[in-house]
Amino acid sequence: MKQRVVHTTKELTQQQDPLASNGPLDEDEQEEIVQELELEQLRQTRLWRGCFGVGAMLMAVFFAWASWTQWAHPWSLRMTGELRAATHGNDVVAVLGVQAVALGAVSIALLRKLPKRGERERMCMPYSLSQKLLLGAGILGCAACASYWLSAHARMVQQFGSELGARWELIWVPLGPLAYSGVSLWAASVLARSGAAVAELRSFKYNHKKV
Repeated sequence: MKQRVVHTTKELTQQQDPLASNGPLDEDEQEEIVQELELEQLRQTRLWRGCFGVGAMLMAVFFAWASWTQWAHPWSLRMTGELRAATHGNDVVAVLGVQAVALGAVSIALLRKLPKRGERERMCMPYSLSQKLLLGAGILGCAACASYWLSAHARMVQQFGSELGARWELIWVPLGPLAYSGVSLWAASVLARSGAAVAELRSFKYNHKKV
């Protein structure tokens, strides 16, 4: 009686989970596993691309506001006023604007063509050329602006010494957008590789059926 209960439990487990069986998977079991992986990939894609995309957009809005504030009320913000001795007003307006545009490009690249709920067929689609160009342009823009701010910090240290001229509390102005865009690119590449792996798994399934 005990052995019969054990065998019955094993049979039920195998019916619920195809991977619990030691035998080869039939066509329906393969399809079920692939669909589960596609749904999980879809959830991860929507979550992380959505989070990084919205974050980049919020940062873009902030730097656009900072650029407008510098134009309307020069040096009223601490992030620009502290570096006044080593920068020029128009240059600061332009650099903040470029940072805003660069972060906006990163946001658009991540949020564009974001698959909707249930669109399993789109979760494995590779990034388009326009998305790749937007990501690349965003990172290059952030890198160029970071070099401007870091050179301004270096001039401050050169003029006033390390104790009075260093503004380490403002290091996030050059490095924040650059680091965020770099992490966004890394997350996008990880999601693309995992999506390609799931798509390859489905192709193996169809190849197995052809054989």
